Amino acid sequence: MFQREAFDWLKPSPLWDAGLAEARRVDFFQPQVLEFGGDDFLNAFRTAAAATDPAQFKAAVRSSTPDNPLKLFQPAHGRFYLVTAALSCRQNGFPEREIGFTEQESVFFVIRKFGKATPKRSPEPYSKPASCHFLS
Repeated sequence: MFQREAFDWLKPSPLWDAGLAEARRVDFFQPQVLEFGGDDFLNAFRTAAAATDPAQFKAAVRSSTPDNPLKLFQPAHGRFYLVTAALSCRQNGFPEREIGFTEQESVFFVIRKFGKATPKRSPEPYSKPASCHFLS
């Protein structure tokens, strides 16, 4: 009988301070949001991801709590965000799974703003940052 593979999104391995003991933490099974300032954010991300010391990578992480949701600003404010995660197999050691682009596989994230449901709610001004929550 063919069994379908099972995967989980985990926080990126450079953020695993305690190795696999991190799996006991609540945020282990959640993607992470990185924040960068400036138009060179992709180069800054690549540099941080390739560094042997994860301090640069960790410094870019932005987190949220139920009481304090993550606030996202527009690029006009000079802030740029990347969602980062490890796509891992549900096997011992959480081996990372490669995306099969030749098999037409793709990966993406959707970030959406949650707001209070009110009738005839007026649009919020652009200067107010948006909040986001990850759906697990």
